[in-house]
Amino acid sequence: MKQLELIRRLQESKPDMAVAGSFACMIYGIDLKRSLELSDIDFIKPDVSGLDLSKMTARPSCNYDQVYTASFGCVPIEVAIDPEIKSEVVYYQRNVYRVVLIEKIIELKEIYFNKTGAWKHHDDLVQIEKQFKNVTYGIRNHIHSL
Repeated sequence: MKQLELIRRLQESKPDMAVAGSFACMIYGIDLKRSLELSDIDFIKPDVSGLDLSKMTARPSCNYDQVYTASFGCVPIEVAIDPEIKSEVVYYQRNVYRVVLIEKIIELKEIYFNKTGAWKHHDDLVQIEKQFKNVTYGIRNHIHSL
């Protein structure tokens, strides 16, 4: 999947940039039961350092005052800035990714659904609860494919 390759490339050059959203769920081993082929990639960074803001567009979002958007080829990305963001390293398909904590992803999907009514986020939350219930209670023992 071209998005995973792009995530790896961007994280090699910006190691403090953690993947969030649907791709983070996939890396955690959650099958959202929908295709991510046309999905954008969400990232969260603690600050704007390392971003080429001249090549990005700033806009407001439901979860943050502003996010920065850009496209790499035909893959759109969105970068939110959160100085308090917490992430962890996750191994998925023989690669290492920096991923926003699942609890934060759940929180952001809930906020987005409540503000916009976008049902894909509701459906994602249902799949997360079905497949990863123990993480919502802070237990972090999920084993990922190596």
